[in-house]
Amino acid sequence: MGNSKVIDKREFDKINEVESFLYNYKSIKLAIENLKMELSIMDETAVSAIQYKEASGKTNKFNSNVENQLMKKELLESRIRHMEAKINQIDKSLEILPDTEREVIKNFYIEGKCYFQFCNELRLSERTSQRIKNRALNKIIISLYGI
Repeated sequence: MGNSKVIDKREFDKINEVESFLYNYKSIKLAIENLKMELSIMDETAVSAIQYKEASGKTNKFNSNVENQLMKKELLESRIRHMEAKINQIDKSLEILPDTEREVIKNFYIEGKCYFQFCNELRLSERTSQRIKNRALNKIIISLYGI
C-alpha cells in the first residue's frame, strides 16, 4: 500500500487532540476573554455580595456565598491558565513552522477553509497542500509532545 503509515492509539489520540485545538483555536481564545470578563465582574461584585450570616445545613456543615464564590473564582482561574497554556503552546508551535506550512495550517484549521479556497492564493495544488498540512501537523505534534 505504498506510503501508508500504521499508527497506534496514542499517536491517533495526539493527532486528534492537536487537530481539535487547531480547529477550536479561535473559540478557545474567545473563551479565555469571556472567562476573564466573568472573573473581572466577579471581582467587582465580590465586595457587595459578601453576606455576614452563615447558614448551616442538617450536617452542620457551613456553606457560605463567599466560599462558593471563592471556589468558582479558583475554578475560572484554573481554566483560564489551562487554556492560555495550550494557546501559548500552539502559538509557539506555529512560530517554528516555515511560512508556507504555517499558512496552510492557519487556513485549513484556524480559518476553517477548504483547500480550494486557499490553494490558489498560496500557489499550491490541493494535493501539495495536503502533504504540507500533514508534515506541519507532525511538527506541531512533536513540538507539543516530543518524539
